[in-house]
Formats: sequence, structure tokens, C-alpha cells
Amino acid sequence: MTSMGTERDAHAPSAERSSIDDIIDLYKKDVDRTLLREALKLTPDERLRKLCELVQFADELRESGKRAGF
Repeated sequence: MTSMGTERDAHAPSAERSSIDDIIDLYKKDVDRTLLREALKLTPDERLRKLCELVQFADELRESGKRAGF
């Protein structure tokens, strides 16, 4: 359980777990929680700025691809 008590114990008895818990566990193994923690350390303004930078980068890539004939 996390310090906030929101995460269910992955080793809880099956009677207390639902199929949704199993699905969540499958997805959790592919989530890099360190990236989530780092993102949550940023202020909302910093996160928005990073998003804008990402969008600008994606636009530049798209335009470069068009110029290269892709």
C-alpha cells in the first residue's frame, strides 16, 4: 500500500480482488513510475511549458518530414 493508502496490495487474497485489479496490475508493469514522480515534482506551469515545447518539436518534425518527402 502506498503512503496515501490508495494502492491495493497486489498480494491480497483473491476474494478481495476483482478482475479490474488484475487488469490494473497488468498495465502497471509497463508504467515508468519514476517519470510520473518527476512530472509531479513540476508545477502546473512548468508541465504546461514542457507540453508546449513538445508540441513545437512535433510540429518541427512534421514540417521536416514534409520537406523530405515523407
